[in-house]
Amino acid sequence: MLKGEAIACLPFTTTTTTMSSDVPTAKQIALGLHIDVRDLAFQHSPLQKRLDELNATHLHLISAFDALTTTHGALVEAYKTLVSRHDLLKSRYFAAHHWPFLIPVLTTIVADIPESSSGLRAITILGEILVSLPWNLQECLFPFAVRKDVMLSLCAHDPLKSEFSMSDASDNEDDLRLLRPINDNASRGELIDALKESQISVMKLHLYATSSKKQRRGADEDKLGYKSEVVRWAKRFLFTRALCINVTAFQAKPADTLDPTQPEDQFASEDAYVQSITVALYQEIPEKFHSLVDSAKYGSFASTFIHEFGEGRSSLLNVLRKALPVILNGANIDMSLLTTAGADRSNNAALTALLCFPNEQKPSLYPPLLFPGPTRQMMDIFTGPIVMKVHRLMYFGPKSLTEGSKPASNSNGVKFGLDEVTDSSVAASAILARFIVSTDKEWASKGAISGTGWEEEYRVYHKMLACGRNLPHVQKAFRTINKFVFSGLTPNATARNLDAADGTEDIAELLRQFELGVGPMSDPEEDEVVIAQPGPAPDEPVDVEDRAAVPAQVHAEEPLPVVPEGRPRRAQRVVAVPAVPAGRGRGARGAAKQRGGK
Repeated sequence: MLKGEAIACLPFTTTTTTMSSDVPTAKQIALGLHIDVRDLAFQHSPLQKRLDELNATHLHLISAFDALTTTHGALVEAYKTLVSRHDLLKSRYFAAHHWPFLIPVLTTIVADIPESSSGLRAITILGEILVSLPWNLQECLFPFAVRKDVMLSLCAHDPLKSEFSMSDASDNEDDLRLLRPINDNASRGELIDALKESQISVMKLHLYATSSKKQRRGADEDKLGYKSEVVRWAKRFLFTRALCINVTAFQAKPADTLDPTQPEDQFASEDAYVQSITVALYQEIPEKFHSLVDSAKYGSFASTFIHEFGEGRSSLLNVLRKALPVILNGANIDMSLLTTAGADRSNNAALTALLCFPNEQKPSLYPPLLFPGPTRQMMDIFTGPIVMKVHRLMYFGPKSLTEGSKPASNSNGVKFGLDEVTDSSVAASAILARFIVSTDKEWASKGAISGTGWEEEYRVYHKMLACGRNLPHVQKAFRTINKFVFSGLTPNATARNLDAADGTEDIAELLRQFELGVGPMSDPEEDEVVIAQPGPAPDEPVDVEDRAAVPAQVHAEEPLPVVPEGRPRRAQRVVAVPAVPAGRGRGARGAAKQRGGK
C-alpha cells in the first residue's frame, strides 16, 4: 500500500555522543573519523573547503593509527625509502634519455612492498607518483607491477568515479561497505581494517581533489553525481508517494515488526503516519544509501532531499498554471483572472462555481470540480475532468491533452516508468486542481489568503482512497482515472486487467465526453447508491471554518462504505444513512437473506 506524508513539523534532536572520560578512546576516534570520511563524499560544499577539513581529519587518523598498530615504524621507514626512490625517479624522468632505467627501478620498488598496512600506504603513495607520469610510461610500468589492479585504480583519471558513483545501477559491494557504519562492538582487528580503508579513501579523495580540472563557468559542480540522483528520488517520491514531506520522516528505519503501510495502521496516529513516510523513503532510495536517510546522522541528505522535493512541487505548479487554458477549457472562465498577476479571483462567479455548490457560501472539502456531474455524487469523487486533466499533465505534460500526441521522453511518466496512478497521486491531483483555481498564490501548509489547510485536506483524501481501496466505487474511480491518464500514451496494467475497454479510447473522445457532461462514470445501468454516515449530507456545505470536524468524520471511522439497493433505476441524489462497517454492504436481496428471507 502506498503512503502519504506527515504535515506537522515535529522537533527533532541530533543525537550526540558524550565521552565517558577526558581522554577519547581509540574506538571513539576511529568511529568519528570513519563517519567524517564517509560524509565527506556526499557534502555539497566546494571540494577545496572540504579538503582543508580532510587534512585536519587525516592528522587525527595518523595519531589513532600510531596508537592502534605496531606497524607505524615500518610505515615510516617505507615512506622514507619511497621518498628517496621518488627523488631518483624524478631525476631520471627529467633526463629523457634515461627513462628505460625506470622499469627495473619500479619493478624493484613494487616487488619489495610488504603485505601489511605499511605496504598499502606505500602503494597509495606510489600511485600518487605514477599519476604524475605520462600515460605512455604508466602503460610501460604496469606490466611489472606486482599489485597492478590496485595501482590501476589509484592512477585512473577519475579515482573516485568507480567507488563513489551515486548511480542506481551500481551495486558494488565496496560502495556498500564504505557507507556501512562501524559496528559498536567491533574488534580491534576490525577497527584497524576500518582505519586502513579510511586512510586509503582519504588519499583517493586527495588525488581526486588535486587532479580535477578547472571547470567552465556555469558547469555543473555535481562531480560525484550526488545531486542528480537525489533530484530523481525526490521527484519520483512527489509523483507517487506524497505531496508533502517533513524532516521528521528522515529517521532510522522502523523495525520489521512494525507495518505502518497498512491503511488502518498508517492513519492511526501522527507518529504512525510519519513512520509510513519513512518506510516509503527506504523503499524508494537504493539500499546502499539507506545509512544516509537518518537525519540525526546525515542532516545534509535530508535537507537536500526536502529542498529538491519542494523545487519539484513548485515547478509542477508553474506548469499547471501555464496550462490553465487547457485544463479549464469549456469552463467559460476569463483566463486573464488566472494569468494576470494580482487579479482578484474572490468574486468571480465562474471560479466560485468550481469551488462551491449553489447552496454553499464558502469552499468545501468536496467542491464541484472533484465530480464529473453537477451534483455531489460521492460515488464519482475524484473523477471530475479538471482533476483528471491535472493528473495527466502531472505525468505527461501539457501536450498530452492534444489529440494524437505522444509522451515526451522527458515527461515524468516516461522518466520514472509510471504505468498507474496511486492513492497519493490521485489525492495530490485533487488538491492541486483546487489550489490552482483558488485565491492562494504561493503554496503553503495553510493557504495565506483562502485559509484552506492544503496539507491537512490532502491527508483526508489520501486516507479515503487508501482505506477504501477495496470498495467497488473506489476501484471504479481508479479504473476511470487510469483510463483517462494513460489513454493513447502507454498501456496501463490496472485499467487493462479490470476493464477490457480501458486504454483503447482516444484522449480527444474522452475529453469530448467530459465537456458534454457524459463521463465514463455515467452508466445508466449502475446501481442506486447510498453513502453511509459519518460525514455531512451531500446537500450540506462543509464550511472551511469547520474543518476540524470533517477529518474526524471522514477518517476516524470506516471510509464511506457503499450499500447497493437493487437496480431499478439510477439514483437521482445521494441519501445519508447510518454507518455500515466497511466491506459489509449488501443489496436488497442480501439484506433480506440476512433477515432470513430468500
